[in-house]
Amino acid sequence: MVLFLPWFRESRQSLSTRPIKQQHRKHIRQYAKSFEKYDYDADEADKLVSDAGYKDTIDDIETALDSNKETLGYVITVTAKDGSQGSITFSVGIKNDGTVNGYSITSISETPGLGMKAEEADFYKQFENKKVDKFDVVKTTPSKDDEIEAITGSTITSKAMANGCNAAITYFQNKLQGGAN
Repeated sequence: MVLFLPWFRESRQSLSTRPIKQQHRKHIRQYAKSFEKYDYDADEADKLVSDAGYKDTIDDIETALDSNKETLGYVITVTAKDGSQGSITFSVGIKNDGTVNGYSITSISETPGLGMKAEEADFYKQFENKKVDKFDVVKTTPSKDDEIEAITGSTITSKAMANGCNAAITYFQNKLQGGAN
């Protein structure tokens, strides 16, 4: 549940496959009062993402609601199939206006000291509060809002994270934009 990100940055030593959805809901109650499973066609979502050039899958979508049951945005869980050591599953929070609030990793098995840096603030903060059509990974200091500086020595993981976020953005822009329920 990443819709509003300050909540999920608690210390995590190992996240090989530990689910965090229920554990972190308590941290965003101040923003979203409830979540509802969003009914979507997984095959259609995966085709949409594939047609956009991403190898990722959309695994789950939840609607984040305020106390009046008004939609604040969505939490889209994605599995990036192109990590350097395997798939990476994470949730991407996107507000109704298309702003990506960031991501929360739920399953990762990247190389310690390299790809696992996708969990560190220096990397994940680059995705926070960005209203972009897609993220591009660069090897130098970003000069535009849509650029993400690659983790040194882990460009593959960096691209996997960006591509997963891009898959979520693609689905949002084509199916959810404007608070559709």
